[in-house]
Amino acid sequence: MKIRGLYDNNLYPARFGGSERIYRLYRHLAGHAEVTVLSLLLSREHARRSEVVEGIHIERRKPFYPTLAHYAERLRLLPMHSVFRLHQALGGRFAWHFREERAVYQFDSFLLTAWYDRVPAGALKVYQAVNVETDWHRGALGRLFDPVGAERSLREIERHAVGGADLVLYVSEQDKARLVSDFGARPERMMHVPNGFEPGKFQGSNTAERLEWRARLGYSSSDRVAVFTGSRMAHNLEAARFIARDLAPEASRLLPDVKFLMVGDLAEGALPPNVRCTGTVEEVPPYLSAADLALNPVTSGSGTSLKVPEFLAAGLPVVTTAFGMRGFDDLLPCVTVAALPEMLAGLRRVAAQPADTRVRLARYEWSRQAGRMLRAYEAWFENPGEAPRTWASIA
Repeated sequence: MKIRGLYDNNLYPARFGGSERIYRLYRHLAGHAEVTVLSLLLSREHARRSEVVEGIHIERRKPFYPTLAHYAERLRLLPMHSVFRLHQALGGRFAWHFREERAVYQFDSFLLTAWYDRVPAGALKVYQAVNVETDWHRGALGRLFDPVGAERSLREIERHAVGGADLVLYVSEQDKARLVSDFGARPERMMHVPNGFEPGKFQGSNTAERLEWRARLGYSSSDRVAVFTGSRMAHNLEAARFIARDLAPEASRLLPDVKFLMVGDLAEGALPPNVRCTGTVEEVPPYLSAADLALNPVTSGSGTSLKVPEFLAAGLPVVTTAFGMRGFDDLLPCVTVAALPEMLAGLRRVAAQPADTRVRLARYEWSRQAGRMLRAYEAWFENPGEAPRTWASIA
């Protein structure tokens, strides 16, 4: 099988949750199929033009016009999604990526579905809806001169992305309901592929590694380290502000042994003495090894929170908002749920993971989800007309 991916960010190294998901799924797909991903970069980004990483053939290109759209949005003139029309008009330079007639064309970015009409007849068009894009981008639209018109055009593009695909992959039942009711997705042509984790990457730490990283970070044996991880996205920055401005000052008075570790480029201004921010890091697991528990105080965003299965896979007790658990209902018994005003109380009552946590997590392993995707793709090439029946039965 041949899989041709399309992604409008640098696929590797993965720098945020969406790219981590996409990279991990391709990594496992590449063990059973020929995978080539067209990865579009902005002009200022630097990476090798072509390389093979863990079986994935990555072709990076830098069309000039996404950078123009980026600056137009910063000037409040046009939304970033205006690049969709530019992709339609100027995408002919990427015709070489659409030469395989019997292949899967997996669109991992909704703006690149501008190239749906370039997919050869008989090939499988897959749209990977990592979130509801209209929800994800709505916050940025308010800064534009015409936010109403910008949201209208954004909804049209998302409707195109969802309606033009042979198969839509979604991450949560909440997202599925929105994609069906608001954007015309056909339930029989959808498949649930939740966010997950890599067992070999997040598997807890040994005592020596834990002590080494705690010493590096300046924590004593009596400190209880609560970790939060995230890229510099609006919902993560909002959660980081809550930790630094509300939770940490209160904890310094009532739970002085608790120290907060924010992993990622999340700091905004001076931090309280009991909060440390690492800045951007290459690998997250070593920092989890230094922690005693994990926090997920997110209250906004779309899709699902990739950090939840990763925290649990690392063996950490988790305190999270209910919003942070969207899409992971079966993992609710494994975490402590608390609203933001009760987050400090959640830190007090958080308990060790239940004994069956690993069993519950098994379905979220990336290898298992990639295997389900492969079975769905194979069903299409065996019989396109009957494929939706098969998709509904893939466990």
